[in-house]
Amino acid sequence: MNAKLQIAKYLFLDWLASTLAWTLFYLYRKVNEEQGINDYFGHMIHDQKYWVAIVVVPVFWLLLYTLIGSYRRIYRKARLRELGQTLTSTLIGVTIIFFVLILDDVINTYQGYYISFLVLFTLHFFFT
Repeated sequence: MNAKLQIAKYLFLDWLASTLAWTLFYLYRKVNEEQGINDYFGHMIHDQKYWVAIVVVPVFWLLLYTLIGSYRRIYRKARLRELGQTLTSTLIGVTIIFFVLILDDVINTYQGYYISFLVLFTLHFFFT
């Protein structure tokens, strides 16, 4: 298979995974932190912060993966090394996103921050 086509597939699937993980994380936060919201999808569609994040967050992940070197030598990947690289990049990326986007949110308890971090980490790692 053509290497450029394979890289394009990786880019598309990484974009899709990060978009899906962020959307599910957004819904998780709305359900658990804002108890009064009944129409989660309606609120999400009209929330401008969600749409900005849905553009910025996947671009951030693609840049991080490019810097780490995920799109180089795509035919010479080892499964265990790839797993370790995904774990490391997910930890770095989720930590950056946590401090930039999530830490300033109003939350009920500090335990909510830890749970939010773990949920975002788990979602992103699972989908990538």
